[in-house]
Amino acid sequence: MKIAVLSDAHGNDVYFDKCMCDIQKHKPDQVIFLGDCFGYMRDGNAILSKLRQMNARILLGNHEAMLMGLLPYHPEKEEIYGLKADRENISDSNLAYISGLLSEYDIEIDGKKALFVHGCPDNSLNGYLYEDDGAYHWEQCSYDYVFMGHTHHPYIKKCSHTVYVNVGSCGLPRDNGTAPSYAIFDTQTGKAVIYRIEITKNELEKVTINNIHSSVYECFMRKGNKVCRQLM
Repeated sequence: MKIAVLSDAHGNDVYFDKCMCDIQKHKPDQVIFLGDCFGYMRDGNAILSKLRQMNARILLGNHEAMLMGLLPYHPEKEEIYGLKADRENISDSNLAYISGLLSEYDIEIDGKKALFVHGCPDNSLNGYLYEDDGAYHWEQCSYDYVFMGHTHHPYIKKCSHTVYVNVGSCGLPRDNGTAPSYAIFDTQTGKAVIYRIEITKNELEKVTINNIHSSVYECFMRKGNKVCRQLM
């Protein structure tokens, strides 16, 4: 079975559509979205509708939780997040749908146990786990694979018997702003691969021409691999 895993679209329909187009060449049997259709940019409702139409497995992200009032955030963040506008624009059907979502999902398939979370195993909704976290108990995990989002930084790290895969962001990458990412997991071979998509200048302009916060624009301008941890 081939599973496509992506996360953190954040209302960026241009990037999301290009990732989904690239995903189709792998002919996945299932698509799993790890959360955060909304926030920062304004096409979250359309993205959620597309995911539902393709029968994707969708997890609750922290931005969906904030949108519904389940997770608090500082009022000053509203200028960046734009969640009030998202709440006004979301369809009744999609609002009802996200109210029933969970922030984690686990399966056992082809003899492998896999956990899918928005955040991290210890805090599935709002936990950040970076590759260089020396304090985290990487080897104390009961799963063979853990797929995560939330940090917007893709990586694959194996510790003991567990392979950790952060799929990065398909809408707002924080290391290279024009290289959104997703992962393909082959449950038979046990191979997980991260793919990064190249966004053209014209495609980037379609995104940045809209009214986005300056800090979001700065993310799109990044070209390196330095771990930047703002915009949480």
